[in-house]
Amino acid sequence: MAEALELTGVRVHNLKNLNLVLPHHRLIVVTGPSGSGKSSLAFDTIYTEGQRRYTESLNPYVRQFLERMEKPELDTAAGITPTVAVGRTPPPRSSRSTVATMTEVADVLRLLFSRLGTVLCQGCGEPVRPDPPGQVTELIRAELDAGQSPLLVSAPLPITDSTEEANSRLRALLKEGYLRVWSEDGIVRLDSCDSDLCAVADRMSVSVPYPERPALIIDRLTASVTRSRIREAVENAYREGGGYLVLQKPGGDRELFTEGYVCSTCLREAPQPRPQLFSFNSPYGACPACEGFGALIAYLPDLVVPDPTRTLEEGAVEPWTKPAYRRWHRRFLEAAPEADLRLDVPWEDLDRAEQKLVWEGFGRFRGVEGFFRKLERKKYKVHVRVFMARYRSYVTCTECSGTRLRPEARGVVLGGEDMGTLLSHSISDVRKWLGSLELSGERAAVFAPILREAESRLEYLEEVGVGYLTLDRLSRTLSGGEAQRIALASVMGAALVDTTYILDEPSVGLHPRDVGRLIRIVKRLRDSDNTVIVVEHDRDFIESADLIVDLGPGGGRQGGEIVYQGTVHGLLAGADTATSRYLQGRIGPVRPLRRRQPRQGWLKILGAAEHNLRGIDVEIPRGMFTCITGVSGSGKSTLIYDILKPSIELALGLEPARRPGKHHCIEGYEGLDGLESIEQGPLTANRRSNPATYTKAWDGIRKAFAETEGAKRRGLNAGAFSFNIKGGRCPECRGEGTVSVDMQFMADVTLRCESCNGKRFTPRVLEVRYRGKNIADVLDLTVDGALQFFQSHRGVVRALKPLQRVGLGYLRLGQPAPTLSAGEAQRLKLATHLGRRGGGSRLYLFDEPTTGLHRTEVCRLVDCIEELVEQRHTVVVIEHNMDLVSRADWVIDLGPEGGGDGGRIVASGRPEEVAGEPNSYTGCALRGALERLGVD
Repeated sequence: MAEALELTGVRVHNLKNLNLVLPHHRLIVVTGPSGSGKSSLAFDTIYTEGQRRYTESLNPYVRQFLERMEKPELDTAAGITPTVAVGRTPPPRSSRSTVATMTEVADVLRLLFSRLGTVLCQGCGEPVRPDPPGQVTELIRAELDAGQSPLLVSAPLPITDSTEEANSRLRALLKEGYLRVWSEDGIVRLDSCDSDLCAVADRMSVSVPYPERPALIIDRLTASVTRSRIREAVENAYREGGGYLVLQKPGGDRELFTEGYVCSTCLREAPQPRPQLFSFNSPYGACPACEGFGALIAYLPDLVVPDPTRTLEEGAVEPWTKPAYRRWHRRFLEAAPEADLRLDVPWEDLDRAEQKLVWEGFGRFRGVEGFFRKLERKKYKVHVRVFMARYRSYVTCTECSGTRLRPEARGVVLGGEDMGTLLSHSISDVRKWLGSLELSGERAAVFAPILREAESRLEYLEEVGVGYLTLDRLSRTLSGGEAQRIALASVMGAALVDTTYILDEPSVGLHPRDVGRLIRIVKRLRDSDNTVIVVEHDRDFIESADLIVDLGPGGGRQGGEIVYQGTVHGLLAGADTATSRYLQGRIGPVRPLRRRQPRQGWLKILGAAEHNLRGIDVEIPRGMFTCITGVSGSGKSTLIYDILKPSIELALGLEPARRPGKHHCIEGYEGLDGLESIEQGPLTANRRSNPATYTKAWDGIRKAFAETEGAKRRGLNAGAFSFNIKGGRCPECRGEGTVSVDMQFMADVTLRCESCNGKRFTPRVLEVRYRGKNIADVLDLTVDGALQFFQSHRGVVRALKPLQRVGLGYLRLGQPAPTLSAGEAQRLKLATHLGRRGGGSRLYLFDEPTTGLHRTEVCRLVDCIEELVEQRHTVVVIEHNMDLVSRADWVIDLGPEGGGDGGRIVASGRPEEVAGEPNSYTGCALRGALERLGVD
């Protein structure tokens, strides 16, 4: 293998003919301002070229697309090893995807439970164990050696539907060479025609327990028989007896053996514990009630009766107060005397029996349940589905208690735990459980490697800082940072060597306390003879790198150059780049001139107890900039997005996406005119969406093109310049500029559209020019360039100016929204709010807005947040970046740890006050940030 990766003439996106040599088996950090070309170099060049070369080794079906696959624009690439990329792709949105399935820990646990678990009878709770032929053979041999002779090995005859069928079965056994049948009256020969044989046939047609059922005598064994004869008798008995064998001893005692899983006490059968039995994604193992989802959709009394202080006469049942369904309320009032219901008593004061009558119905009145059952017959109508959705939600399945598994799967235990309960534990707890399993003999030899594999995977997950997550946590509820770190732990578990790993900001979502642990893991990857390329802005990562590639000097067309390549010592000593100036403390967040004081009251969350929150009371000052901090898993997202956000949406008359989490109440929201949530994640999956369309600047641009003489001459209106309307857009790619090829067994391949060559529009539309540029040329402009080009169009300038203010001036107008980084997507959302007109007081919620930002760009983000606060809005930010936290007016630190050890308020107050809290990890990190600001 070559000693280094050598690239020459790299011109991908804004990279300017770069030449660089990256030595293998090093930790290489690629850094620089946003848009400087970091991802273009790491992912679009190195990873793409490595993936392309790998694909060349595959079969002809794949290779037929290689000529159409775009190679990275470069001259030469030498020394490329197999590449693995861990980007910030959103986690799976499926309700069946959990942490256990994402990490493949579920696969290992299913194997362990199927092979080592103890099956418990669903009837009596006793252990159920099969009796394999080899084991029964040895037992019989031991009985014979002990003097128990002779022994009769027999097979219980099956129950038949009639005496005639029983006689037919007996005659068939006689033809096979069997001569004797045991019954309560003694041994009967099959070749006899007396009444005893008829009695056997009669007894075969009634249900009797196995030990008393007529049995076909397979063999009579004495002490002189060989082991092979015993084995043959046992196997024949199991075959003829349908998996059952009866051993009759000299004293008359009869012992039942079963080849399958049958309880010896109550003879109840249990399914064989195969791996599929412990999978909620398999029909064999999923709970039949919820089909493996763990939840059922149901109409909730709290939603049907939102105000329990109202009486039935006043309309406590809200759906019956709607104009279209008031007749139900009238019918109820007419029928209520029949059930002696109290109509003038508040709902909360009615006893359970009365509430049950209203809900289930009485007499000819069908109640609330009957009302919704009738509505469901018309659910093909959209307005009916919308109406029903207001009163129902997902509730935990009562059959499986949310474990998703069928009862038989939950009846298998290992180490004192069943599979469903084990998956509800945290990663750290499951690792301890695995370590507590004691295996001996053959089991230890066979399963020790599997246990080591499982423990290794869980150890990696702990080390990347997600040990607090429970294995049954839905993947769609994970933050972007948590999903990326799980992906990182998964690739580390593969134990590859001589591979190039490319990581995209792995420190995102990590508290400063945990970054050091992540760096040690990444270095372990490097020390396993791998090359690790990390796109990062974190100070600790940069200082730990073997080699730093600093791109810049700016973003977009002002970037794409290598401004420094070398060690951190050289970066600190002589380089003059944005990164070096930040590390040297020469630039960065300016010292805050003042801290705002709470003057608009407090937004209070009382009794927050969702997930791991410990019933805490949280007070957020109105009209101020507040940061929610804490280690991963301390409860930040639960507090803000599971409780505060949906509660405020309900209070403002909006439709929340989820029901508010457990809490007592929300106070102090009066006077809020709206809520804006700016979270991580892609703007949309639609590639036709871009910065121009998202900010509505495209409306003004289309209008400008439609007013040109060329457009009028061709009869083109503004709609012809739209991606979403037929007529002007390319019919082949539908305005996306690319087409996707389904590769069936691997990721789809995205190719440039051959019809429009990536221009997105038909030739007729592309002929129209505005100030010398056609519509495709305008899409290729950066925001900065477009502001200059359309300076005379106020609408376009007004829409694009906020993008420049949040540091996105380098973005191309036509860049597909799904290709934006998480940080760019959040700032694009922020820009749309900065450009909004109108007064009022709103609540803004941000989820780690510094994601993807170079540390020198945090100042610009803070200025934008400050602008919102100056407009009397309330801004609440979940953040780990201490440069931003140090600029906040108020800090609320949760912890002290994650998972079950979190959920408490460790410190609350101004940044200086939190920094003085000795038990706060945030306070410790915040002291350093305040010192850089010059704040005592």
